[in-house]
Amino acid sequence: MNVEIICTETEAFYQLVDKIMDYAKSKIPKHEEEWVDSDIAMSILGIGTTTLQKYRDQNLIRVSRLSKKHIMYHRPSLIQFLENNVKDY
Repeated sequence: MNVEIICTETEAFYQLVDKIMDYAKSKIPKHEEEWVDSDIAMSILGIGTTTLQKYRDQNLIRVSRLSKKHIMYHRPSLIQFLENNVKDY
């Protein structure tokens, strides 16, 4: 197996990484950033399916029902829900 090593200056490397990140972010459609599926919503909130359904039923978070089983969650409302429920101990 041949291994090729590429050497570059640290600053040039970080500039390249920034360009790659900018390019990757530009390829993500806006609706995917703002609206997420249940798996991502549960991950953001750190909860399971039953709690997610409870929050949805109580209108604590914004949702869009695309079909009976396809529900999208508004990411900013999930973040706002977390911020509204911060407890300082």
